[in-house]
Amino acid sequence: MAYTVLVPVDTDTTRARGQVDYVETLVDNGTDVDVVVLHVFPEVQPAESAKIDLRGYAETPDSVAYAVDALESIGVDVEERAESGEPEDGILAVADDVDADDIAVGGRQRSPAGKLLFGSVAQSVILKSTRPVTSTKPKSDAESESE
Repeated sequence: MAYTVLVPVDTDTTRARGQVDYVETLVDNGTDVDVVVLHVFPEVQPAESAKIDLRGYAETPDSVAYAVDALESIGVDVEERAESGEPEDGILAVADDVDADDIAVGGRQRSPAGKLLFGSVAQSVILKSTRPVTSTKPKSDAESESE
């Protein structure tokens, strides 16, 4: 049975790179991994949100395509999902729906005061989830090329 990882991707490709790198470490360690790449669209009305083709939706960020392509290139089975509404609610609902073994959230590099003042979707998911959550570090193009 495969280990299911939910990878909620926002609009930042550096965070998506970190999330992909985390999944790649699982694959490199011999884990049979299935991945659900999720993007939560806050602007999509609920009646429109069911089964959106992420690649066909005009507002799909490049980070989503990056994550899907990168994961498929390392041989991971990828399911694409889209939801609408508050990001943390969508993430937690999809995690339950797919019975995720892990939620790999893309962390931001913020100061402790910045986290306290502005909050974070990743922080909210970590605090509210009943499932394991892995926070990944953003990774720039330069960091990716140096490996």
